[in-house]
Amino acid sequence: VDDSYRFDAGTGEHTQLFRSQAMPLSNGQTIFTHPQHTPIIMPPGPIALRSFKAEVVDEKNVSVPLSEVYNHHWIIFGSKPNAGVCNGLRYMFGVGAESRNTPSVYDAPYGLVFKGDERFGGNIHLLHTENVTSVQNCIECGWGPEKGCSKQQTGEFACCQTGSQCTLVPGAFHGQNEKNYYLQYEVKWADVTPDVVPLEIYVLDASNCQVEYNIQASKTEPVHLTQYSWTSRKTGRLIFGVGHQHIGSLNITLKIAGKPVCTSVP
Repeated sequence: VDDSYRFDAGTGEHTQLFRSQAMPLSNGQTIFTHPQHTPIIMPPGPIALRSFKAEVVDEKNVSVPLSEVYNHHWIIFGSKPNAGVCNGLRYMFGVGAESRNTPSVYDAPYGLVFKGDERFGGNIHLLHTENVTSVQNCIECGWGPEKGCSKQQTGEFACCQTGSQCTLVPGAFHGQNEKNYYLQYEVKWADVTPDVVPLEIYVLDASNCQVEYNIQASKTEPVHLTQYSWTSRKTGRLIFGVGHQHIGSLNITLKIAGKPVCTSVP
């Protein structure tokens, strides 16, 4: 925790830098943290969170390139469920490599209001890609002899759990190039005042809330459409939206009443 947080009198916002516990990784190694064992420290509440920005850094707080450590995803879970639709995930914020250095921003007077009694944990999925035979197979969770999964599970999280090992090039060895990595995150927040408009988080999923959804390659039908629709039980204003997708995706689009309002591309 950086105790010397900043206060911007012009906006009435505080800014503070945090980082997760150390995550050691060496050649071809994977880490997939459990939220209950990866506490994410937040400023003491009550606060109105305005921005959350995260990246992977090394012991010197230097940003780590994806060519060294691939950030498959990082997700911050809360102790309380979000407003829906896939509320079983308890998702608060988080993205993957395709949205690297893209902060979640909620401009004034809006904010995510936290009372201070919430607990947060991180599911951080990192793969050390130096000296592996196939970066694509490694970051796509493809099967390998040291992955701890079956060939039928290729592409699934089962082939990308903590301790799984991507195949190394000749001459490279386990434990080589080991370093500690961290999720470093910057939090901007304001004091909770009567003019703050509290927000609710909604998690939507084009595969109808499946945590994992893999699409098989097809030469005859190379473009696959995945979509799902919901009827909102509330009316309101959409303040911020972000999409999450992996290698092979063309785009992901959010539509309201058939009208596109947000499109993310890799």
